[in-house]
Amino acid sequence: MASTNNDGEEEQKKKPFFYYVKRIYPFFLCFVEIPILTYNSIPCPVSPEPFSISPVQPSFEVNSALTKAKRIIDGELDRPHSLVVDKDHLYTGTQDGFVNDVWKGTVRPLAHFGKLNCV
Repeated sequence: MASTNNDGEEEQKKKPFFYYVKRIYPFFLCFVEIPILTYNSIPCPVSPEPFSISPVQPSFEVNSALTKAKRIIDGELDRPHSLVVDKDHLYTGTQDGFVNDVWKGTVRPLAHFGKLNCV
């Protein structure tokens, strides 16, 4: 029952902590504890077997394949990366946010991501 103070206003009596625990625990039991206990009691249909990986020795050989490469647009792009080759077109993204099309030695910007001059 609520008590009244000097101004005639009613004060709510604080309920003890265990009052709320008694109210919440049945829901917790039904929706959390029982499903977890049921799930853990079901036997696992899989029986794992140990697996080991044998060490693999890399077989890198010294070669000079890149010495035969031809530079096609030296110094025209700002730090290119993510290269895609499609027939005679080379598409690349650059550090400054542009996507470029390189075709027959000419560079043509296709799109830009982000703000300009933010590098």
